Amino acid sequence: MKAEERIEGDRVFRFRNGYEDLLNFFREQIGACGIDLHTACVVKRVKWKSGQVEVSARERGCPRAFHADRAVITLPLSLMKARPGQTGFVKFDPALPPEKIEHWMGLRRER
Repeated sequence: MKAEERIEGDRVFRFRNGYEDLLNFFREQIGACGIDLHTACVVKRVKWKSGQVEVSARERGCPRAFHADRAVITLPLSLMKARPGQTGFVKFDPALPPEKIEHWMGLRRER
């Protein structure tokens, strides 16, 4: 029997209180490791080099700057596809490699 059959992999599950419960669980686990987690931030710019990241963003409408040795930034596909000048565009400095940009430009969201 396949793993997906054992757990009824074709069924859709939802969190009783929405995805906020999942985020809260991650916040607790990640926080215990001394890692900061920021959600609902509007990222404007990511400036990086080896061992140093600076993120310019807006959090709850206020400008913020985050500094770290490294960062994980998640963006919806629509924002990854945004072009300079479009709403939601995120500037990466230095620019991301063209092959990465070409790859996600070819992706599409299934409904």
